[in-house]
Amino acid sequence: MVKLPNEPKFQNGTALKPASQKLKIWATISALALLVPMLPAQSPAPKPASIEGVVISSVTGEPVKKAMVTVQEAKSYALKTTITDLAGHFYFDSLTPGEYRISADKDGFQLTRSMSNQALPPITVAEDQHVQDVTMNLQPLATVSGHVLDEEGDPIIRATIGVLRYFYGVGPKLLNQVAVAQSNDQGEFEVLNVPPGRYYFEAIAPKLQNIPTRTRWTHAEEAYPIAFYPNGSDPSQGTATNLSPGAHITNIDFRLGKIPAYHVRGRVENGQRGLNSAVQLRNAWAPNWFGEAGIQADGSFDIGGIVNGAYELTIPEPRNAQLFARQKINVADQDVNNLVLTLLPGVSISGVVSVEGAPLGATGMEISLAGVDPRALMAADGSFTIQAVAPVFYELLFSNVPSGRYVKSIRFGDQDVKNGRLDLTSGAAAPLNIVLGVDGGEVDGTVQSASGAPAPATQVTLAPAEEYEDRTDLFKRAIADSSGNFQIKDVAPGDYKVFAWESDPYDATPSAEFRKPFESKSVAVTVSPKEKASVQLNAITTEEVEKERSKLP
Repeated sequence: MVKLPNEPKFQNGTALKPASQKLKIWATISALALLVPMLPAQSPAPKPASIEGVVISSVTGEPVKKAMVTVQEAKSYALKTTITDLAGHFYFDSLTPGEYRISADKDGFQLTRSMSNQALPPITVAEDQHVQDVTMNLQPLATVSGHVLDEEGDPIIRATIGVLRYFYGVGPKLLNQVAVAQSNDQGEFEVLNVPPGRYYFEAIAPKLQNIPTRTRWTHAEEAYPIAFYPNGSDPSQGTATNLSPGAHITNIDFRLGKIPAYHVRGRVENGQRGLNSAVQLRNAWAPNWFGEAGIQADGSFDIGGIVNGAYELTIPEPRNAQLFARQKINVADQDVNNLVLTLLPGVSISGVVSVEGAPLGATGMEISLAGVDPRALMAADGSFTIQAVAPVFYELLFSNVPSGRYVKSIRFGDQDVKNGRLDLTSGAAAPLNIVLGVDGGEVDGTVQSASGAPAPATQVTLAPAEEYEDRTDLFKRAIADSSGNFQIKDVAPGDYKVFAWESDPYDATPSAEFRKPFESKSVAVTVSPKEKASVQLNAITTEEVEKERSKLP
């Protein structure tokens, strides 16, 4: 057999490599062996860390068992949860070194928070570190119970009991409902998980009969009026009750008596059934709707069971209204008949944002009206439009104002809107021109406690002068650092008062009415364009806040 050149040789069925190839392979292996010490060694995985602590009641100091504790990694947002044992103890292991936020939760409790609205400062754990003695404080919530009875002492079933609280923010105070319950077949009710605070209680009985609309009675109609505990007909005649943490109030009893009731009747013009299918009526002061009636095919409506008082009729609720009607009425010892509600198109507002002495540039700034959604995002040229809103008063809101700028002026047509409130009641919307200033100033300083020591984590508020007190964009906050120092930038030039609060449990510091008793503890400051003003503040204590809050409605 003739062998071809370079024909491989075989041994036990395996091809044998030529000697030259063997030398090349050995040379390659030797070279790789020399390179191995030169390659960087792979870093070992970091050793895990751990966190442990206890959850206790902020009132009794006793451990809270079966509370859910959560840790969240700051970078990855990864969550881990655990449940506390009988001693309120919790433990997290196998944690990647880094920064974590920790919180706790249990029914009947709420987490106590600092001025920066955090349960605890972030916890940083290093490799193989074991963080111990973390204490979480849970504040027990209150319980309110009582009865709703009629004038003869019989239970009123399915009465609605509202727990109301005044909210103090920018502008006038508002009465908001924070909890609700319903009476049972014995007239009993219980409201659970009410946060500590100062509250009013209202009782609203169901309608006496469920009868068809347009029914004419042969005798005078009657209804139960809204009652404010103990027997007031509006909040000013009610008695406020202070609920402490974990309180159990058991004697909130209502005794309701029937009084004459009347009807509110009329028709809707320009109605579109399906789009606007109901007329809503409420007390002028009440936070919730008091009555409602469907709009019939011929446009008529009839709302019964209405007692004497001032009311407002609306179609629909005045938010994002494509068509809107609104009328104030007064019920006084007789039916209100032949009302005509004319649906009108909502008002659209167009405007432009510009920057004084500088190009506008790209920005994510948003302009909105309080209570209206969505917000208007500025176009590249600064123009914006807010579509179809009801013709009422609105508070202007600004979000994401660019760094280094502030809202310097607001003009609505030829009017200078210093207080930031737009009047659309005439139904016509003038152009809205907003100018951003670039010459803002700065306020910095330090906060100290009553002993003269630095007061870290206190909240500093900068409140504008009275004529601008409704401008949310001019009211600014800062949190003092560990040395009690703070800094507030991009402040519109003008006159301000600066306050420092050890705590603000009601989030009420934006309210001028709430701040008024503390003005003697504030520092007046005038901010000049591109200038810095420095102040020294004394922290207003939590006890002082609680004392003055108890005097307010």
